[in-house]
Amino acid sequence: MSTKKLLTNGNAFKRTDNRWGGVVWYMDEQCERKRKSFSGTTKAEVNKKMTEYIAAFNDSIIESQ
Repeated sequence: MSTKKLLTNGNAFKRTDNRWGGVVWYMDEQCERKRKSFSGTTKAEVNKKMTEYIAAFNDSIIESQ
C-alpha cells in the first residue's frame, strides 16, 4: 500500500501581476505527482497558507496509519 508524501516544503514567488504565488508538490496514493497552488497579496500570506496546508497534510498522513 502506497501512502501520500510531500515532495517539497513549498516555494513562494512573485507573479507578473504583482501578487504572490506558492506551490507545494506531493505524491498521492496512486504514486502520481500532484501540486497544490496558493496565491495572496503578500509573501507572508502565501507562506502562512502553505504552512497550514503542510500541517494538515502531515496530520492526514498520521491519521491514516
